[in-house]
Amino acid sequence: MDTLKKAKEKMKEQGTTFPEQNKYLQLGVKKEHGGVEPTGFHKVKLVEEPQIVKEAHYYTGVERQVVRYKLEEDGEEKLWSHVLYKEEDGKPTKDEDGKPIAHYLIENLEDITVGDWFGLQMMGNKGRNFIRVTYPLQEAGAKEEGKDDGKINEEDIDINVEDVE
Repeated sequence: MDTLKKAKEKMKEQGTTFPEQNKYLQLGVKKEHGGVEPTGFHKVKLVEEPQIVKEAHYYTGVERQVVRYKLEEDGEEKLWSHVLYKEEDGKPTKDEDGKPIAHYLIENLEDITVGDWFGLQMMGNKGRNFIRVTYPLQEAGAKEEGKDDGKINEEDIDINVEDVE
């Protein structure tokens, strides 16, 4: 791919910036023929307070609110986000009174503070994916009395609220 290498060099000379590789935490990867393949358990640390920001939905283009996290995984900073409200077809799902329903991860992640380690894992349930949050986790060698050992067990919260795709 010499053509691309030369093009990249010329673009850099002209001041073009390139996105950082692997800057986003990927809990799943799209399969070629549809669906999402989970990438396994991710032990992460919350680096700073999450931010609520607006961004366009990836296929509808509709602006929506998301919670954006700055995390650390294996010594590298990663970004990860999820929607603020439960969605269907890119639009907030509403209850019987017409009020938007909060995304389940809001409650699952609300007790995590800056510096805490926790686990994120995409799980499947009959073709529907959800995110399992394992908290608290301890950094290697820092186990405190009464704290979780980081192993996934029946006490972890499993919620099958929406399809992640």
